Amino acid sequence: MSPLDIYQRDMDKFFRAGRVYAVAGASTNRAKFGYKVTQWYKDRSLPVTPINPKKEEILGLQSVQKLGEVPYDGKLLQDFGSSAGAGVSVSVITPPAVSAELVKEAAGYHGNVKALWFQPGSYTREIVQQARDAGIETVIADDECILVSGDHLMREAKLTE
Repeated sequence: MSPLDIYQRDMDKFFRAGRVYAVAGASTNRAKFGYKVTQWYKDRSLPVTPINPKKEEILGLQSVQKLGEVPYDGKLLQDFGSSAGAGVSVSVITPPAVSAELVKEAAGYHGNVKALWFQPGSYTREIVQQARDAGIETVIADDECILVSGDHLMREAKLTE
């Protein structure tokens, strides 16, 4: 399988019907990527939850303080047992130290966090390896930005027409 095939396979897993999305590092500051990425999901009518420990609402969406509070299949992610369901895909836009903590948290959710897409500047090689070692099904960390490539990759994954 070529690197391009592997990359497309990962995107197909990130953008999947029934999936819910979260933005770790969401922001109310229009100049920050956490705001722009949250807006990207909202503009495409994708079910997204902003994660920000200091804000109750971002872009009119209820924000949560941590990954485990993301609503998933009628429950909070932290209260959901093992599942083969669609799961949660997370765009990570946090400093690497915060991203490392997010990976530890994600590992505890019985495989329901299906994918982590580390946006540029949010990871180190060690963090990516920790995510893979934790059993996260799909880990994307290749300096590809959802704002640049998201629409194309979403179409390729056949999530949209």
